[in-house]
Amino acid sequence: MLGTETEQKPYKFVKVKRNDIPDHMRVNQYGKRIDTYWALHIDTEERLLTYLQNDPNMIQAISDVWDRIIGRSKLGLGGGHWRNQTSLVIAQSLFGLPFPDSKELEAFKKQISLIELTDHVNKTFNKGKVDMFLKEGEIMVNSVGGMYCPKWVEQEILDTIESDELIFPEEERIKVSQWVEGKHWYAKVDKTTVEWKGRTKWDTREQALECALKFQKKKDDKKRGKR
Repeated sequence: MLGTETEQKPYKFVKVKRNDIPDHMRVNQYGKRIDTYWALHIDTEERLLTYLQNDPNMIQAISDVWDRIIGRSKLGLGGGHWRNQTSLVIAQSLFGLPFPDSKELEAFKKQISLIELTDHVNKTFNKGKVDMFLKEGEIMVNSVGGMYCPKWVEQEILDTIESDELIFPEEERIKVSQWVEGKHWYAKVDKTTVEWKGRTKWDTREQALECALKFQKKKDDKKRGKR
């Protein structure tokens, strides 16, 4: 029947349990044990292109490096904190180490434009994702931009969420529940009941999760002063 097909959403997140990682390596940088995590599963060309155009880590990193090159940021290339690890890696790929002093940087400003910086990033960093996708037909990307091919590892997919927003689900922040023998699903973000477009309950778990992600983004944007 016409109109029965569900339109594919641009982002597909999967909850992964890796079976090929030793127990002593199942910890994050804070020493907390991590048995599962969420990854972005890119399995179509459309999803790959959408991700590359909207990857927040890369957009923020390009902005960070460019602000320092043109002097908009008060921090020099070698000083202060970078916005994310990708910023530092991009800067190192451009300048090497040690970073240039102010005179060298002044000369460098005349040799590169924002378009050329973006092109450098695409050729240097995004090429790997594109090449792997073209070879294997799918890739997994984690929340900080790391990638791998699911065919190369032993893993279980425990859950799947399709979304219009590039927001990784964070289990500690998002809780979705249903009363015993209940028909509706409810969601909380940071222990706050999710209310989205006047609704606080949904017919399916997927609907509750999607609205929780949007609620989380709105909450985080408000905290950062965005409208």
